[in-house]
Amino acid sequence: MAHSKEAYRSPEFGSKITSVLFGVSRETLSNYALLEQSLLDALKKDRFTILDVRKRYFEPEGMTIVVVLGESHAAIHTYHEHNSMSFEVSSCRGPTDGMVAFEHFISKIPHRYHETEQKPYRIAEPKEKRGTL
Repeated sequence: MAHSKEAYRSPEFGSKITSVLFGVSRETLSNYALLEQSLLDALKKDRFTILDVRKRYFEPEGMTIVVVLGESHAAIHTYHEHNSMSFEVSSCRGPTDGMVAFEHFISKIPHRYHETEQKPYRIAEPKEKRGTL
């Protein structure tokens, strides 16, 4: 007997959070294991589905981690020359999603301050503009 599964339907709006953390020590920026574990722990705490993790190291220093999620993606990138790093998470689970992951991540990374933007984005065509294909 085949198992039927109801198709997932995401909300009409997703969420995108971008942030730059300033005043991050070079020691922290170079602790790639800490950065990766903090990101993965934050995503798990917010119940994201982690599908793949890709890392890229740069010479003489620097790192990018991109995490493919069942709900979209997340990424961090270090800027050693500016003692800063970026954080981004996009999600299709609703207009305010990802804040738990963001708050958990920044609580694990010592920094002086951060500038953050959280905004919903439309992922479904507005009803008044829908037509037939």
